[in-house]
Amino acid sequence: MPCNEDTVFAEQQVTIGILTGAKEADQVFSLLTGSDFTVAAYRDIYLAASAEYAEKGQYDTGKLLDGEGVLDIFLELNQSTIMCLDIITFAKRMKVYSRERRIKGRLNQVLTADADSIFAELQAAAEEEGGKVSRDYKGMAEAQMEAVLKEIEKAPDSDRILTGYHAIDLATGGLRQGSISTWGAKPSTGKTALLLNILFHNAKAGKKTAFFSLEMSTTQLWDRILSNSCGINYGLINKKGLLEIQLRQYQNKLVELAEGGNIYLFDDVFTVEEQGSILYELKPDFAVVDYVQLVRTLQKANSRNEELANIVSRYKQFARKTNCHISLLSQFNRAGTANRQGDGPSMFNLKDSGSIEDGSDYVFLLSRPSVDDPEEPPEKTRIKLQKNKFGMVGARDLYFDGKYQRFCDVAQGEELPWPERKDVDG
Repeated sequence: MPCNEDTVFAEQQVTIGILTGAKEADQVFSLLTGSDFTVAAYRDIYLAASAEYAEKGQYDTGKLLDGEGVLDIFLELNQSTIMCLDIITFAKRMKVYSRERRIKGRLNQVLTADADSIFAELQAAAEEEGGKVSRDYKGMAEAQMEAVLKEIEKAPDSDRILTGYHAIDLATGGLRQGSISTWGAKPSTGKTALLLNILFHNAKAGKKTAFFSLEMSTTQLWDRILSNSCGINYGLINKKGLLEIQLRQYQNKLVELAEGGNIYLFDDVFTVEEQGSILYELKPDFAVVDYVQLVRTLQKANSRNEELANIVSRYKQFARKTNCHISLLSQFNRAGTANRQGDGPSMFNLKDSGSIEDGSDYVFLLSRPSVDDPEEPPEKTRIKLQKNKFGMVGARDLYFDGKYQRFCDVAQGEELPWPERKDVDG
């Protein structure tokens, strides 16, 4: 923190420059605000000059000096300060000093906050201060043009998350990094398995992935990933009934995937703030949260709907700042999944739906008829893309191979009963 003498001297130099009509004064008005001054008299002079400049494109120094007490201030400053021709330098110093004062003030607020609120207060202070950083508006258009040209020259899939399912990837062109999707389903439908399939598909493609589980342990997640990747019956893994050859296959694959550095699983991170810290540090290409209704925040809210809206908004912010695609798993309300058209679930069925669908760039709804009707084939699955901010919507069939916790594409027009699949493990 600069000493007060440095702060006041910088304000004196800027004020003298304004009162003498320095040619750089117009640049000072674009750099500073009244809150950057600590001396009230200097601030009043600045505000009067900047207001006239904003209205007329110029200001009258004579009119300023006619203000009450301003001439006395001018004479005093002329006697006590060393004039500097470059008042822009001092204006920039004032901006730095002002920022340091704000940060110190916010830190004092954080230190006096109760223990449960400290992290949220600190993060809010950082985000607020980040929005006050001066921008180079003149260079902004050029930078945006370069970014657009760089974007259009990229390979088609370089910054997209491909799911590995033809219909989804055709409709979306791949999920955009820097955006969020919601995947809704009833309990026991297979949404965790589906997103683990997508995560594994991207890890194999060299993408860095993260999975935040709030209801399963990392051991259970690895079991599902390895059942799929090794082709070992999940029931045998779950019951600890692997043959020696299968156990070695399981162990070797686990070591390979864990050491590959593309899959990171978490089962002990329950707040959106903690998850955000990991996302900023890890910078994955693709992340999954299972499931969003279990996530909590350190920020206070008046209702659960308001809290969930804040949580989804934070995920959107994380996605944009880390260029990660974040998939949020969501439970359905227990009221059912039929809509007025009778064609399965809709976004209305998402628990706390308004907060989730508004913040999501994509909304996928997964349904398996056997969850409600045991007479239906357990493999039969329907996935509906009901919201796509960037393109088409629609619905397609998938095949759920429960033995391997694996979803597969189904050719359109293929009739039930579903084709038989041979068990890899016999």
